[in-house]
Amino acid sequence: IDSPSSDFSTVASHQFTVKSLSVPQNVKAEKYESTSYPGIKLSWDTTNAPYYHIYWSESNNSGTAKKLTSTSLAYDTIYESSYDLQKGRTYYFWVKSANGYSPADSDSAFSSVASFTYN
Repeated sequence: IDSPSSDFSTVASHQFTVKSLSVPQNVKAEKYESTSYPGIKLSWDTTNAPYYHIYWSESNNSGTAKKLTSTSLAYDTIYESSYDLQKGRTYYFWVKSANGYSPADSDSAFSSVASFTYN
């Protein structure tokens, strides 16, 4: 039995380009003044990225930094009670611009370091 068929349609293609993300600048760490929820306030200049990944370490070495959290804002607060901040310890922070919430999403290079001795 013959069945009518048509030729294949033309192939459509599209090349996706991933836009590189700007590195956050002017990262600052300062004491968050709150009697109920003390901590460290982090802020940086916006890069208009959808998300920012925040990394931290107890040494000034981004190679040992661990992802702390992600935010869609150009600031975040690290609360003593949530992150077991210890008085007298110095913490180092880096920020990356990111296309998504997950660390697997594409992101920028690390920002310059911001440090804060918690007291």
